[in-house]
Amino acid sequence: MADASLFIYNHDSVTCYFMVYVDDIILINNNPTFLDQFVHILSQRFSIKELGPLHHFLGIEVISTTSGLFLSQQRRI
Repeated sequence: MADASLFIYNHDSVTCYFMVYVDDIILINNNPTFLDQFVHILSQRFSIKELGPLHHFLGIEVISTTSGLFLSQQRRI
């Protein structure tokens, strides 16, 4: 199966995942230097705003743990 909104970059020791949904982009990678350079290049071509750590996305709560990310569906009351 394929997801047209998920892009994966894997070169040498850098792995980066780009999730694009309408006007939101989530970037996850294993190399902070690569991420900084990529965001800088994007900002030269597009008007972007960094919103900081990810907490919610498309109704999913995102919790960072020492072993990775924990995803949980938000409950509606």
